[in-house]
Amino acid sequence: MSKNKFILLLLTVALVTGPLLSYAANNDSGKECVIILHGLARTKYSMRAMELEFQKKGYKTVNTGYPSTSKTIGEIASEEVPAAVKSCTKVLAKKIHFVTHSMGGIIVRYYLQSNRLPEGSRAVMLAPPNQGSELVDKMKNLPPYQWLNGPAGQELGTEPSSIPNKLKPVSIEVGVIAGNSSLNPLYSSMIPGDDDGKVAVEKARLQEMADFLVVPNSHSFMMSDSEVIRQTIHFIENGRFDQGNNSMEELKISPFRSDGCSLFPNGTMKDRNLWCNCCLQHDIAYWRGGTEGERKKADETLRDCVRKKTGNKELAEIMYQGVRIGGSPVFLTWYRWGYGWPYGRGYAPLSEGELESVNERLGEYRRGGYLYRCNE
Repeated sequence: MSKNKFILLLLTVALVTGPLLSYAANNDSGKECVIILHGLARTKYSMRAMELEFQKKGYKTVNTGYPSTSKTIGEIASEEVPAAVKSCTKVLAKKIHFVTHSMGGIIVRYYLQSNRLPEGSRAVMLAPPNQGSELVDKMKNLPPYQWLNGPAGQELGTEPSSIPNKLKPVSIEVGVIAGNSSLNPLYSSMIPGDDDGKVAVEKARLQEMADFLVVPNSHSFMMSDSEVIRQTIHFIENGRFDQGNNSMEELKISPFRSDGCSLFPNGTMKDRNLWCNCCLQHDIAYWRGGTEGERKKADETLRDCVRKKTGNKELAEIMYQGVRIGGSPVFLTWYRWGYGWPYGRGYAPLSEGELESVNERLGEYRRGGYLYRCNE
């Protein structure tokens, strides 16, 4: 073989095999893939903590954001989910799992009515309204509910004709985690039995589920809790929850959560999050709790922050008086002083062990929980 032909052969081999070798070395080929679906009126950032933990375990993840309030469940299942599945099949994933929150579980069930996943694929559903929600029954005809939750929000009732109740059993192993802690007494008053503030524990059950776990978490924030994440990964790996080692009860303070400026705007029409960060820092203090003096200092810090952000002393004073009146630990609200602890703690300095628990939870939040983002 001539020298020129030999060089040409080497170049040809390099051109053909080079991209393939690079592909194998630098992508997620052969990994198990986890598709993560958020719930109604949420974003993919609400599932970020879950995503990060799966990535640490070596899974390929597809954290899918989708227009949950502008399409029906059927439209989402047929138009949005296939793209996520394709992202997994592109890397030759040997198994394709789903981890869902709330309505995300119903979307997966709908998708699996006419689609199949590789053998051994599993799904974990967090707080799914698998038999509908009584809260939807009560509120779906109200214009504010319709505006906030769109067409899919109308399909989650408990009547036999609702989407969750019409779906046939799915063919993969499913684990369901339900919460029994509510942050909204008003909503819970509309729901029979134990509930998470939006879905009754019993309505989360699925006939064909392989395992079921109840945790002391609320609907809106369970997906970022470290124990819920651990149990989710355990099911994906083993096909069952770690029922004998549910360490949830050992945690002294609940995961940090914030809804911004509770019952008050986060900003102006021009800048909708102008003073949101002031409220976020105030929520951290209120979640943590402590003495009466610490509460007063937190309220004063909120007032000073809003005044600095807006230059509006009257607005800052209104917000200050609002939290002074409404934030007392005697009120059974989700924003009371010390709301991270069980109701009844009142005013008391934090012990060394409690401070350790607080710092651990804040570390979880700051490492990527994204429980509330003022720029969304």
